[in-house]
Amino acid sequence: MLEDEHALGIGVIIRDIRGHLIKGLTRFERASFSPKIVEAFTVKEALSWLKF
Repeated sequence: MLEDEHALGIGVIIRDIRGHLIKGLTRFERASFSPKIVEAFTVKEALSWLKF
């Protein structure tokens, strides 16, 4: 989180059981959220990818 700029950046990497990269995401948002909200958003994004 970049509190002074009211911005946040997230990064997610999903790997298979062998450690091979399945998917990755980075995102930059202009917003002001608490660290817990940012972490919850990151987990939500990662879980949404797992839907087949």
